[in-house]
Amino acid sequence: MGVTSDRLPHKGRLLAVLLMGPFMAQADATIANVATPSTRADLGASGAALELVVGGYMIAFATLLITGARLGQTHGYRRIFVLGRAEGWPAWARVSLAASVPALALFVGVERRVAARGGAPLMNLGVIARPTVSWSLVALLTATGTYYALLFTLAQYLQQGLGRSPFVSGLTLVPWVAAFGIAGQVVRRLPEHMRPIVPSAGCALLAAAYVAISAALFGDRHGEALLLAVLAAGGLGLGIQFSALLAQLSNAVRPRYAPDISGVSTTLMQVGGTVGVAAFGTLYLALAGDGATHAFAVVTAAFAAAALLAAAAAYRSTASARPKW
Repeated sequence: MGVTSDRLPHKGRLLAVLLMGPFMAQADATIANVATPSTRADLGASGAALELVVGGYMIAFATLLITGARLGQTHGYRRIFVLGRAEGWPAWARVSLAASVPALALFVGVERRVAARGGAPLMNLGVIARPTVSWSLVALLTATGTYYALLFTLAQYLQQGLGRSPFVSGLTLVPWVAAFGIAGQVVRRLPEHMRPIVPSAGCALLAAAYVAISAALFGDRHGEALLLAVLAAGGLGLGIQFSALLAQLSNAVRPRYAPDISGVSTTLMQVGGTVGVAAFGTLYLALAGDGATHAFAVVTAAFAAAALLAAAAAYRSTASARPKW
């Protein structure tokens, strides 16, 4: 018999430990992005090299998430968590980055053969293929990709375009993070009949925030108070989408498939971040020569378009929701 959550000892300490892991990962990603302008100035790194630094970091993190989730289920989550924090990042991250595409194709093929023989695959592809799950993952990947791209391009814009310090650049993200943090409580208190529209509404709010930033810059309005307020709205929108879709994913499958959903969703969000940094970062750097403000205005407009695509995917995910598989 398992132990219910109400009877778990030291729940507060357990929650603190569980939050520390993702906090460190997000803090590292933010630090890496905020440091890119200084890296470029001090080390002479190219724009492509900066994108590789950030993207390589996220891919290195993503490569073992699915494996880690399954190992936690089979060998104990506490044991694997402690081991992971002790070992740190693998030294062969660059090799993993280069081999990621063929490795993914090989992985899918092997998983299908194992499942066809009646074995226990590392990841249940049948669960991932369900429309509710697959569209939710697409929405998470797309919306999260804009966030990581925002981290990269905002640091370039503020530090190299406007001459702000790395400290100010980092503080500018505080409203986004704070609003993201309260989004889960907002979603939890919404009436049940509103739940189907919440994920797409969160994406729509995210898109509106990006549109507001772009319109303000095109209109030659550079007020930092306006930027902070709009970033808070964007963080709230992303947080609403994130919380609602994670709840939807959890309700779409039975508990034994939780490692599949956990590992795949987190991995795909990191992959989305890597693609976002590469695509939107390249767009920003290509336009920055004509002015940082113009470049950031164009990029945030592109963020808005991607957020609307995420809203469409989120709508499809809720429209195709079915009983647990």
